[in-house]
Amino acid sequence: MNENVIPEFMHQGIRELIHELVEKNYKQLEVDGRSGKLMAKDIETIIMQYGRQLIDLPNNGFNVSGSGCVLIKGTNNQWNIDLPLWTLEEGQSDLYIFLHCRKTPSTKLVFEITDLYVP
Repeated sequence: MNENVIPEFMHQGIRELIHELVEKNYKQLEVDGRSGKLMAKDIETIIMQYGRQLIDLPNNGFNVSGSGCVLIKGTNNQWNIDLPLWTLEEGQSDLYIFLHCRKTPSTKLVFEITDLYVP
């Protein structure tokens, strides 16, 4: 992904979504739509196969190599975000979350997981 900085106005929503992963609230992410096309079981399987314990993003978690945010061409309110997750064992991990973010007409940000992967 392009090395564009993830805007600060997105940080809280991303932190909240990642916290649900840390707490293993996969079903909640599915119910509220933040899991995107992934089912709760898919998310659980990917994280279990990775084999490490996720932790919340540290303060510098948005400013690391490999993270980025790109405005989707032809829009002014949709972005793709790529961000490494963090684990107890590794700190910054090789497991990435790829998110889609859109701003609704009421200016609310809506985040959806597009993928969880190891590049």
